[in-house]
Amino acid sequence: MVGLRAADELGWVRPRTPMGTLSMLSFLTDYGPDQVRRLIMDYRARAAEPGFRPRLGPPEFESAARAAVTAPDPWQALHEALESWRPLNDDHIAPISLLADPQIAPLITPDLGRRILSTPRGRDRKPTSD
Repeated sequence: MVGLRAADELGWVRPRTPMGTLSMLSFLTDYGPDQVRRLIMDYRARAAEPGFRPRLGPPEFESAARAAVTAPDPWQALHEALESWRPLNDDHIAPISLLADPQIAPLITPDLGRRILSTPRGRDRKPTSD
């Protein structure tokens, strides 16, 4: 993917609106490489289908996070679901996919967001005892 600095070096101009520079997604949709533009269009087409739900992560995390929506205490259930979330790599700091789900995103209060970000992960995560 072409970064903003590289885009500037290539002579690409980021369009401006009365509100400022367009978002990176808008920029890539309009000016990105064909492969990136196809990925964006494919995702938007899937997202427009009835019943579409973004993938949240590993199956055990996904089922626990989705169950939190209907739990008696959704906030606590979502917090507990985080125990089954695993990063893809050491740079993957949080399950931001939760914010893409319209039923789950409202459950993420500022306090829960801070807890999510302060949860040890990667090499810092202590092994669980089963």
